[in-house]
Amino acid sequence: MVELHGGTPDDGRLLRLVSRVTELHGLLAGLAGPLPLDEMTAAYADAAVARHSASPARRIVPATAVGASGLAQLLPADPYTSWAAAVLDPLTPDHRHLLTMWLRTGSIPCTATALGLSPGTVRTRLRELGRLLRTDLADAGVRAHLLLALRAPAPGADTPVQAGRVSLRVLPYGILDTRAARTWAAGLLDGLDAHLRIALACWLRHHAKTAPAAELHVHRTTLTLWLA
Repeated sequence: MVELHGGTPDDGRLLRLVSRVTELHGLLAGLAGPLPLDEMTAAYADAAVARHSASPARRIVPATAVGASGLAQLLPADPYTSWAAAVLDPLTPDHRHLLTMWLRTGSIPCTATALGLSPGTVRTRLRELGRLLRTDLADAGVRAHLLLALRAPAPGADTPVQAGRVSLRVLPYGILDTRAARTWAAGLLDGLDAHLRIALACWLRHHAKTAPAAELHVHRTTLTLWLA
């Protein structure tokens, strides 16, 4: 994590310096993109995810290289932005900021620390947001779709916004059925053995809990190790 002062854009010197340090000391690193200071916790989480893909052959991995935010840039603009605008319409900017922090860190305590709130207050506000959005925020699919909605570009003045209630359980028809989206998904899962893909799908289907270990006929500790 590097903070630039004086408004001078980085011309690559800092990254080259960090690269030399990682080579000299045999370090591996994840790199998160520029973010506002109050999203430092989220940036750290993004960098931590990217670091897991680093190797001696590629010591610094940017978060976008592991799909942290790349998918949103590949979706067809009109149906995606109009759907996202309709989904987020009931929310205030403060609502959106809290949801972004929570979804990106995956942690109520981290969200509470970043926003200067108590964990209990964050839990209460998330319950309120679930009622406001008329959806179950514990559902892994809903969380993924909500994060996509929060990362959507702002709709243009001539972009039609969907009327009526919009579901967070399904995406607009066809926006993932593109060559670009399939290539992104294939790259994200490349290298995972079949048993890991099955375990991951089962874990997500059960709202990101390790309880389905019995369904996979493995010990919960084994499932935890596979997920790690």
